[in-house]
Parts: sequence; structure tokens; C-alpha cells
Amino acid sequence: MWLHITILFRSIIYPSLARRSRTPCLVFPASRVYSFAYMRISQPIFKILTLILAISVIAGFAYIASQQVLRQDANDPQIQIVEDASAAFSAGQQVPTQDAAGTQTDIAKSLSTFIVIYNSTGTAVFSTGVLNDAAPVPPKGVLDTAAKGEVRVTWQPQKGLRYAIVAAPYTSSDGSGVVLAGRSLREVERREMILGIQFLLAWILSVFILLAGSFLPMLLSMKKKDEPVPHHPMHEASSPMHHPHEPSPEIEDHSAMHDHTDTPPSV
Repeated sequence: MWLHITILFRSIIYPSLARRSRTPCLVFPASRVYSFAYMRISQPIFKILTLILAISVIAGFAYIASQQVLRQDANDPQIQIVEDASAAFSAGQQVPTQDAAGTQTDIAKSLSTFIVIYNSTGTAVFSTGVLNDAAPVPPKGVLDTAAKGEVRVTWQPQKGLRYAIVAAPYTSSDGSGVVLAGRSLREVERREMILGIQFLLAWILSVFILLAGSFLPMLLSMKKKDEPVPHHPMHEASSPMHHPHEPSPEIEDHSAMHDHTDTPPSV
């Protein structure tokens, strides 16, 4: 298998190897296709297309990596809150009740982080935020999975609202349950959109520079070939060109004079 991969890699770099190879076509058909395309398309254009594909792949992976960094950074405050709360409950601190929550925040309008504590049955016993005048409750599968270990997911309770939530189990003297913390992704997604536009503009500029650098010299060389060769009038005057079959004016004059002298005068 590794031998076939090596042959494929060499045939991609040197397509002539695929044409001269005696290995059956079924062993590495991709190299045969590459070699056929390389022969049918002119080499400059094929190299330009290859570079554009490489630029696209690099830009795509760079955007995905940057987008994931922004998305994962949105989990950092929730991770700290959930881990601290779980550790405090396990150390003997009592689970707070809803009376201790104070003023609740409408998470549909606010960007602040909210905390929700669920008991073993999945009922919210404490919440600092509300959604549609009730404590936010994620899908049951999220709470069931969080009861076994920490969970980090993106939750969309309704259209236009997306939250980065982190949930983890806890065990206290009052029982066990799940503590959840989350916050809106509105600003994060706006930054992701700006980042995508920047990467798109960078890709367009890179492709434009590549095409300009590749085709501009070719166009200039073609233009130079089409320009007429300059003629020097001094050179043309010093060396007139006569047709080999045409007599020169001097020879014609001498022949005319010879005919005049030989003809007798008429009486």
C-alpha cells in the first residue's frame, strides 16, 4: 500500500512517470487521470489552476481554524463557572434556591452569562436568566449526557437565538443534578462573519495577483512580437534594392546612346 502511495505521489510531481510506468492502471488510477489532464491542458494554465487550488485549500483551513478559535473562546467563562459551582457543591455548599437568584435576565436580549441548576429529574431549581418568562431548559439529551460528564454544545432554542452552553454534573448533600452556564453567541457570530469576509477578500486578492503575475508577462511578450521591426532610411538609401530581371537606369541610357550613333541620318 505504501509503495502505491509513493508511486502516486511521484507521478503527481512528475507526470511522465505515470506515462512510462508499467504498473497496471488499476493500481493508481488517480495518477493516470492527473497525467491525462496534464497532457491535455497546457502546462502554464495547469500550474496556475494548481496554485489557485492550493490557495483555496490553505485559505479554507485557515478560516476554519480561526472560526473555531473564536467559537471555543466563547466557552471560557462558562467552563469556569460550571467547574467552580460543581466543586463548591461537592465540598458541601448548599444548592441555592430560586429566591436567591434575585433579578432574572432575559437571555433573548442580554449578552450576559446565565446560570441554571437542575435537579436529578431535570427540573430547574435555580436560574439567573429567563427565556419566554421561564427558566431555559435545553433538550433532554443534553441534560442526560451532562449527568455523566461535562458537555459543551451550541444550543438554539429558537430562530435567531444561539447560545454557547457548558453543563456538568454535581453531587451535594441535597442530591445530584446538573449545573449549566451559557451566553449568547450574537457577537461571536458577527465576528465570524467579518472574519469570513476578510478571508474572502484575501483569497480574491491572492488569485488576482497570481493571475496578473502569470499572464501579464505573456501578454507583454506577445505584444512585442506583434510590433513591426523599425527600418533605417539611411541604410535603405545607401543600398537600393533592384529586381534582378529589371535593367538598371544606367544600362538603359548607354543602350539608347549606342542606338543613336549607329543609325544613319535620313535624307
